[in-house]
Amino acid sequence: MPALTAALIHGALLCAWMTFIVLGSLRHDPRIWQDDAPKPLQALLGPMPRATRRRRAAWALLMLIGLVGLAAHLMIAGVPAGTTIPDRLLAAYVMFELFNLYDAVVLDIGVILLWAPDWAFAPGTKGHPSLRDWKFHVRAYLIGVLAGLPFAGIVVAIWAAFRVIY
Repeated sequence: MPALTAALIHGALLCAWMTFIVLGSLRHDPRIWQDDAPKPLQALLGPMPRATRRRRAAWALLMLIGLVGLAAHLMIAGVPAGTTIPDRLLAAYVMFELFNLYDAVVLDIGVILLWAPDWAFAPGTKGHPSLRDWKFHVRAYLIGVLAGLPFAGIVVAIWAAFRVIY
């Protein structure tokens, strides 16, 4: 199961990278994440300021660099040569889903719900009842479970296309 081992290692690296991204961006400007907040909280915050949109774009670029880099490394160096396409799909899916689970348990529940540092919330939003809605967090996790499927397909398709070209 070298592909699965590689997927778990890359998933752990993705968790570390995304922890830096999420906590750093929350510290920089918690409103960066307002589009991912429950609807009542979004309504309370109103439109996202232009400066926040610029900061969100910068953090999103950093997030994308890490995600693409780790997915590429998984396909090129992590998964052994000769690994079948289904095993590669599973490896990419496991990498993504390890982060999805970590995001739900550690970042959403651990940081936002339990630790709840003041810097992680836009003014006037800490303790908002909609943040305590566990169904919202479970739903977000389940959406991630489904989103992992096209993610894995895209990663393997890009790997296969480059493999044919080069």
